[in-house]
Amino acid sequence: MASTIELASASKVIDPDYDVVDDQYRFDMLARFGYPISAVSHFLLIFVFHHLNQPVLWKYNIISVAAIFVAYYLHRQGRIRTGYTILTLETLAYTMLGTLFLGWTSGLFMYFLFPAITVFFVPKLSEKVKIVTVVATAVLVIATFLLTERVGVLAPLDAEITSLFLINNLLLGLAGVAVCLLAFSRAIYIAEDRLRSTNHRLARFSGAVSEYLDPMLVGSLQDGGDVEPKVHFVTVFFADLAGSTRISRAMSDSAFGTMIQEFVGEMQRIIKTRRGYLEDISGDGIFGYLGNFESQGPEADAVDAVEMARIMQARLIELSAEFETRFDLPETLLMRVGISSGEALVGKTAGARAIYTANGDIVNLGAKLEQKLKELSDAGGILISAETAKLVAGHFVLTPHEVAIEGEDMTAYTVS
Repeated sequence: MASTIELASASKVIDPDYDVVDDQYRFDMLARFGYPISAVSHFLLIFVFHHLNQPVLWKYNIISVAAIFVAYYLHRQGRIRTGYTILTLETLAYTMLGTLFLGWTSGLFMYFLFPAITVFFVPKLSEKVKIVTVVATAVLVIATFLLTERVGVLAPLDAEITSLFLINNLLLGLAGVAVCLLAFSRAIYIAEDRLRSTNHRLARFSGAVSEYLDPMLVGSLQDGGDVEPKVHFVTVFFADLAGSTRISRAMSDSAFGTMIQEFVGEMQRIIKTRRGYLEDISGDGIFGYLGNFESQGPEADAVDAVEMARIMQARLIELSAEFETRFDLPETLLMRVGISSGEALVGKTAGARAIYTANGDIVNLGAKLEQKLKELSDAGGILISAETAKLVAGHFVLTPHEVAIEGEDMTAYTVS
């Protein structure tokens, strides 16, 4: 008997519409139980009907055994639907022939078995088609039964043999339904086990992806959130170490690389505690914003962004002291942070490889403010736009500065 994998592989080659996930187990159950049971039953009936002197029926059972072997062979080759169609037609023909020759008791178990296996084992049929199939079969069987009641059966058996047929067929019918129920319950178990396994893999995949993408974006995608481009009021931040190129030349590549990794890791942790969305990390440069996910409103988002920058600066002082001891850091680490607030278009870009990003004047302004700090202070710091200053006024001590950005004079504020 072909294994499940062999059946599935062959079916995908021969029948491109074959659904391995949905139908593989049902077909394997059919191969394991349906064909062998049918073949043995018909083989025994050859001797039974020969003993009862029913030449038409015992000869037909020879044909039935041959048809079952053909169907089983086709099943092994992956032509599952063709094999099942042969088995279905043989079952229906046997039911009608037995009813015409011997009466309704001879085919009783088929009346139970045929609808059961049709509903459960037939692949790729809609519920409507299955219902129509079962109803049509019932109508055909009833019509055959009524015909025999009117004109009589062709070769009636005596009462004792008829009773034995009735009991035997009742048992066979119940056994057939039991096999279907067994297969059905087993299929449910396999589906649930597959679902648990899938959920476990998805959880692991989500955890792995969250190491490369911001967890808020991953969570939104998992929940079916809308990431199409939309205008959001956001507060963007750009952070960059001052003099990192000069520092890297004075350190070994290994020491500098490890230091930057630890620095970035600490900054990410702080950003997450303030609901910040981290879009990009380039070396020691960090870019992100608040307001696209879990927004608390423009003012609260701006306050959180500035407070986040202050905590990052404070943590950098601690890290710098640690790095001087561990990596022989040649000078104190300083960081510039530029922050601006306003409307920006935030969402995924078009194309085969979409990127979730923010675009707009305030994004460019935040980057320019971070660069402008080079002119205002040798000790790094935090420089915010006038719009951000309006939102956070009263929360921090702000010092105004007249600056020129791309030829335009404007007021920006450092945060004490």
